[in-house]
Amino acid sequence: MKIILTLILLALGMASYAQSVDMEGYWVAVKSKPIKNKWPISPMDGLVIGFKGKQVEMRHVYSDSIFKFPLKIKKEKMFFQDSLFGKLKHLDSDSMLIDFDGKMRVKFKPLAKGWTIDESLDFNESTDWIFSYNGHEKRLKLLQKPWFYSSDTGMKLCIVQWSREKYRSVNMEKWNVISFNNYHLFIKSTGQFEDEIYQVKSYLGDTILLKDLTYSDTSEVRLVKEKSISQSEKEGIIRKLQNKKWNTYHLISKATSMIGASDEEEITGFYVMDTTLLKKESLENNRLSFVFTDSFTYKIYEDDTVVRSGNWRLSNNGAQIILDAGYMPYDYIDIIKIQSDSITIGKNDEFHVDGNSFIEYYYRLRLKKE
Repeated sequence: MKIILTLILLALGMASYAQSVDMEGYWVAVKSKPIKNKWPISPMDGLVIGFKGKQVEMRHVYSDSIFKFPLKIKKEKMFFQDSLFGKLKHLDSDSMLIDFDGKMRVKFKPLAKGWTIDESLDFNESTDWIFSYNGHEKRLKLLQKPWFYSSDTGMKLCIVQWSREKYRSVNMEKWNVISFNNYHLFIKSTGQFEDEIYQVKSYLGDTILLKDLTYSDTSEVRLVKEKSISQSEKEGIIRKLQNKKWNTYHLISKATSMIGASDEEEITGFYVMDTTLLKKESLENNRLSFVFTDSFTYKIYEDDTVVRSGNWRLSNNGAQIILDAGYMPYDYIDIIKIQSDSITIGKNDEFHVDGNSFIEYYYRLRLKKE
């Protein structure tokens, strides 16, 4: 609803601009910021404006709603019913800056024309992708589940996994893909609030080539479908995992998965799930155990106490155990090495310290069969 209201308000303001300058085509807002303060959130990012003769068309990258209004222009100023609403601050073939109501400055980037995509961008069957940019890679699980905090059907849940030096990060982000008039956009968030917007240049085989619109980076950006292992290979891994109790033999490493935090920095908070947090001393004193049954149920123990249970499955690439629905960062267990009597795993979890304090770790354990 907030997105729709934003579109209506902006359309009313834009309805009096743009015949004196060639802005024909579609433009997408990639960065918006307050003019007089330092509020970091960009509330208008993702707004798409299409200029067509004497009409303006508006939509948002997270919404299917489309609005069309008559378009009028008066020099560099935008008016609605004789009231100044916005002012054009910059315009060239590569970008456009508009100040709205003297409070918000928005940067728009034009969508390139002529990129024809022969295949439909359907992510229903393929959820596992490698996002490659500037020599770095992130694993994206593009789920069809609606984003937790929004009723907008275009805002969906993405699990992002990536590694840096001492730690591995597993985060929840938003994502969507939209197509209109032979334009195709892929959107994902960073830190849940800032959106990265990419235009699809081509889709060949298992690879989608993207153009970065948010940062104007000229580096090649790709989405590549993650390869699956064969059914027989999956069955072989499952047989090694199931119907055994795997006890911690050695804590190989632990590092905070929160960027900028030290390995011993505790965080205080009141969480609905505080009662399910593992104890920090259980990790450090080798007291964690895991059981995966052939009926695909699991149990996680602290000593002899079950602290978590549910269903499990093996990922399509055979590299992870996915717990329950796979909607949370701590639903993923990396299989680093597997043998007949031992497993090396990696996992993100929040650990209770004392009182209301907890710490988040990505840890690696060597487990041995009981």
